[in-house]
Amino acid sequence: MLIEVEDNMNYRTQNPGHDQIEAFLSLRAKGDLAASVENLEARIVAGKIKLSDLWMILNDHEEILVAFTLTQLPMSASSQEKICVPRTQEQLDAHAIKFFLGWLMEASNEGGFSTSMSLSSVRNATLGDIAQELGWIKESHSLAYRTDLRSRTDLKPDEKAVEFGLGFLLEEGFLDFFTRLEQLKDESQAKKSALRKYQHYATHFDVRGYYFAGDAGGVMAAGLVGRQREDLARIELIGVLAEDRGKGWGTRLHRHLMWAARSLANEYAGATDYDNLAMKAIFEKNGCSFAEEQMMMVYRAA
Repeated sequence: MLIEVEDNMNYRTQNPGHDQIEAFLSLRAKGDLAASVENLEARIVAGKIKLSDLWMILNDHEEILVAFTLTQLPMSASSQEKICVPRTQEQLDAHAIKFFLGWLMEASNEGGFSTSMSLSSVRNATLGDIAQELGWIKESHSLAYRTDLRSRTDLKPDEKAVEFGLGFLLEEGFLDFFTRLEQLKDESQAKKSALRKYQHYATHFDVRGYYFAGDAGGVMAAGLVGRQREDLARIELIGVLAEDRGKGWGTRLHRHLMWAARSLANEYAGATDYDNLAMKAIFEKNGCSFAEEQMMMVYRAA
């Protein structure tokens, strides 16, 4: 272990078995635990996640202190990165936090991969502070918003929106749009980025996309919506072409995606970079409530 933890308590890590899924989720899940169990089991059966991606840290009393996923990000063959999404007991002490971070650092060093860890300012503030002390780098800072979709009877479909399937991300019509949107040198770069996006959303359920067509008929704004886990919808507003910004298209498309999300889940969670004023304005215009700040901490293998 990289970090020595001076404590009378012993800690250990293990993957949960099928019979421990409910215990694993009792720390991680919010809301209906039975629905959470059903959703995770469905994801395992569908091959969207493996039991070996799930981890728990327990103490001598067999209490689960940390429940987390550690999954491979869809990257190019030349680089390796895993993402960790933890949920911890409330008031988790520094000894257990250092054990958890030390285990992640040791796993990264032995496996030769970098680890990105998504943290909440509400639930994981102390964890983030200790991570920085141990050499983790804060790579991004974002603002998270949530919306109770059950009460949003005001949401209506936009007649201009065209629905598309996930496979459209790899087709020429989208790649041309994405190349221009991201100001990429050529379409080959767009293909790599679009493939990562495709692989990421393949782990979600009921994913669909919508776009608005420009005057010439091509895509000028696009976004995705899907169900990430039990009763929680996610939206990605991929973007609006530069020449069409400032005309309300982003707000309209986001609102349409929220309407589509109502058929998938009771709640929608979204986020944007801390300094993205345009997206913050869209969230507020469409009635989304600020929930918390989120940080992405990164440890790069030694």
